[in-house]
Amino acid sequence: MIEPYYRDNFITIYHSDCRDVLPHSGRFNLLLTDPPYALEPRS
Repeated sequence: MIEPYYRDNFITIYHSDCRDVLPHSGRFNLLLTDPPYALEPRS
């Protein structure tokens, strides 16, 4: 399991690939991601 970047009584923040965290996350109310844009270099 990935260790949280930050955790308190109300929030847990992971700094990781969501594909590694989501299978172990259980239920949650909000998922906020920052998708990788421009994976391919522009020609």
